[in-house]
Order: sequence, then C-alpha cells, then structure tokens
Amino acid sequence: MRTLSWSGGGLGSLIDQEAAFSFQQLTISSVAVTLTATVGLNNAHRAVITCETNPIRFRYDGTNPTSTVGHILYPADKLILEGRVNISNFSAIRASTATDDAVLMITYETI
Repeated sequence: MRTLSWSGGGLGSLIDQEAAFSFQQLTISSVAVTLTATVGLNNAHRAVITCETNPIRFRYDGTNPTSTVGHILYPADKLILEGRVNISNFSAIRASTATDDAVLMITYETI
C-alpha cells in the first residue's frame, strides 16, 4: 500500500489531533464526482481516502480530471488530503485502464 499526502498547509503538528466525524463510501464511474458527505463536509480539515477497487484519476485544484489526466490512485493506495479548500475541490473519475467502477472509502476528520 502506498500513502500519498497533499497538504493545504498550516496544520503541521495538529495532524495528530485530528478526530474522525464522518464516513462515506463513494462509487467512481465514467463521470467525475466530488466528495458529498452529508454531515459537515465544510468542517473537514482532513480526508483519509482509500481506493478499494480499480484505479481512479483525481484532481484537487477545482478542475475535473479525465480518465487519462489527473493524479492516479490504485487499489489499496491511501490518499491523505488536507485543507478545506483541497477537500472541497477534490474530484475523481474512473481511470481509463479500469475495467469497472471504483469504490473509495473516505473518513473525514476535524480538529
């Protein structure tokens, strides 16, 4: 398993003080989707995302990825996304090499 971490800055030593408050299972298909937790998405300071099945492409700059353009996340990879703006801007799509939809497991954390 690989762990990838993108930081919105400013958290530093606060990382160890994060507390989980919401969970989401998200299916990723051939149309880009954003994170849609029903409880407190705007309060999230960090999202821990694991890819369960099939690779995805993602971006967190406010632009949707395509099936061939964006960072790639493979099954069993973990992405730690930090910062409210990065979490709000995150979007994902099934990678062109995927044979079926992908599933992400996401835990949202706050200080």
